[in-house]
Amino acid sequence: MRREQIVFRAGISRLVLGALALVLLPVLNPKMGEHRMILAAYLGLAMIEQVLIGRKIGGRVRSLVFGLVDLFLITFLVHCVGSVATPLVSLYFLCGVLNTLAVGLRVGIVQAVLASIAYGLILFAERSGWLPYAPDAITPLTLPTRLEAISAFSLTSLILGASTGTVGIMQRALAERETALVRANARLESLSRHDPLTKLANRRHLLDKIDEGLGFVRRGRQLGLLMFDLDAFKRVNDTQGHLRGDMLLQEIGEALRATTREVDVAARYGGDEFVILLFDTGEAEAKLVAERVVQAVRTIGERFSADHPVTASVGLAMAQKDDQAASLLRRADEQAYVAKQSGGNRYMLAA
Repeated sequence: MRREQIVFRAGISRLVLGALALVLLPVLNPKMGEHRMILAAYLGLAMIEQVLIGRKIGGRVRSLVFGLVDLFLITFLVHCVGSVATPLVSLYFLCGVLNTLAVGLRVGIVQAVLASIAYGLILFAERSGWLPYAPDAITPLTLPTRLEAISAFSLTSLILGASTGTVGIMQRALAERETALVRANARLESLSRHDPLTKLANRRHLLDKIDEGLGFVRRGRQLGLLMFDLDAFKRVNDTQGHLRGDMLLQEIGEALRATTREVDVAARYGGDEFVILLFDTGEAEAKLVAERVVQAVRTIGERFSADHPVTASVGLAMAQKDDQAASLLRRADEQAYVAKQSGGNRYMLAA
């Protein structure tokens, strides 16, 4: 689950708790009816926060500010019904866990520390007589002893820190695993669409792009396709070794990326066969690309063997509205064969 979803659902939980507090607390404890305005104000603020979450406004600052609003309400309720005796103290733990899940360990720890301080201040103020103890309790409650107050504060702080820290560590570990998984999936996606040796697109990705391009052709746009294989490439493998052959293919891949635009697709079709798909390209521009490819391959081939350089036999086909991927590739392949039969190191245009 993405962090935005967690934050949004945590906000929904806050709305539900606020609504339940507004409706049920005055029923369960009539004295709490005097504080309906405070409960209603909290519910209104929770709605505002949910709107901000939905619009992705505020980020961690928003979470921290509204976490303080949660803290104020919880501390107020705990004071009203008995800071030591009330189970509402558990709301500190719930709020801490939700905030940590939503915004991470660092902000969660900050809010947990503030919650402990707020709870400790209420206990101190009640013990010092600055605040009445449990003014809205259904039945009168006696002021807790100093030992009871210290024990309640210590236990609450310990549980709050442990729960927030544990959830935060787990949330961080899950986030790191999610990031690693996203990266791994992106790498797998890249590997599934690219040739590992030349880093060009592979046949699968090429066919998808040809289908996409033919859709554009049927709407009146232009598409050119170059298909070529290498002349005398086998000699490199036989005389210089397959490692040198791989290096030559890699250099050709780099040259094709430099020769084509970002919008075009250069692909290794298989072995020493390559295809370049030219989007929104007319015949004149496609011929220029074909000439650059022929020259670029010859330049690379001469670096590997000046006496018997590897060259390219290129077939060029312009897509028609009734073309399928197979027919477009076939026309270009036929012209590449004609170029090879004519001596190679050239391109031929399909009629």
